[in-house]
Amino acid sequence: MPFETKWIVEPYVLLFRQEGVTGSEEFTQSLQAVLDIMNNQIHPVHFVVDLSNVERFSANITKIPAAYEVVRHPHFGWVGIVGSTALISFWMQLLARTSNFRFKLFPTVEDATEFMLEIVRNASDKI
Repeated sequence: MPFETKWIVEPYVLLFRQEGVTGSEEFTQSLQAVLDIMNNQIHPVHFVVDLSNVERFSANITKIPAAYEVVRHPHFGWVGIVGSTALISFWMQLLARTSNFRFKLFPTVEDATEFMLEIVRNASDKI
């Protein structure tokens, strides 16, 4: 299982877990799954991305059109990243500079989840 998606708090916060060796094909499949989920929502979806068990990430994000579709999607919310490497941090910063990509690095899935839940609570207070 190179990737897994499951709701932490449906339909607001999604856990996205990537494991093992991730190439362009696997990454594209995972992004398509995320797009499918966001296309069926009417509000932002926030993500907790757990990369703590990624052995190697060999996908070139700039050559995968689905990556830009995801970060430019109108229902794309915040991303909390767990288990980041220097390369992943570089890609996240590049995406943040070229789109409305909002991310924050966390030491644990629990910390990232709490941050996302606070965003959801704050947004519901304004409705």
